[in-house]
Amino acid sequence: MKFKAKTKDCQLIVKVKTSFGEVIDEKELDRFSRVFLRGFLKPKLIKRNQIEYTGPIGVNLYERLKKPITKREFLFIIEQVVVAVHKLQANSMPLNNFIMNMQNVFFNEATKEVQFLYVPTTTGQQNSNVIEFIETIVYSTKPADEKDSGFVSRFLYSFRAIKPFDISKVETLVSKEDRSVVNTIRKQNAGQSGF
Repeated sequence: MKFKAKTKDCQLIVKVKTSFGEVIDEKELDRFSRVFLRGFLKPKLIKRNQIEYTGPIGVNLYERLKKPITKREFLFIIEQVVVAVHKLQANSMPLNNFIMNMQNVFFNEATKEVQFLYVPTTTGQQNSNVIEFIETIVYSTKPADEKDSGFVSRFLYSFRAIKPFDISKVETLVSKEDRSVVNTIRKQNAGQSGF
C-alpha cells in the first residue's frame, strides 16, 4: 500500500493506493464513511484501487515526536489511540483496517487532535498491532520538561504489566497520570470542543 500526504487549502489530503493483490472493500469503505467517527480522516473512493482522505491540517506523528513533548500532549495522543480503537470496536469494524504506523497518523499542532486512517481491504493484511503501535509512540517520546520526564518510563512499566492486553486498561493508566485528559477527550467526543 502506498500513502501520499499533502496539504492544500488548509486541509490535509492523503492518497492511499493499494498494491498488487490488495483490493479495496468498497462495501466496508461505504459503511465507514457513513458512520462519522471523529478522529478519522474522511475517505472518498477515487478509483478502484485508490482512496483519498481529507481532514484538518497536521503533521505525521513521526515528525511531531522528533520534537520534545509535554506529559499532557503525550497522554492526549495515547488516549486518542484508545478512543479510536474503542470506536472501531463499537461499530464492529475490524482493527486490521486501522492504519497504525507513525508516518500515516497525523497530529494537528493547534488542536492536539490525532487523525487516523481506516483503509478497508478485502485482504485485510495490514499490520495493526495496538500494543506495538503504543510502544512505538512511547519509545519515540522525548519529554519537554527535564524535571518531569519519568512519566514515559512509568507509563511503559504499567503498560507492559497489562496481561492479557485490554485497551480499556490503557485508559486507566492515562487517567492515573492525569484524569483531566480522559475527561477532556470524552467531552470533546461528545460534541463539545474540549481542546
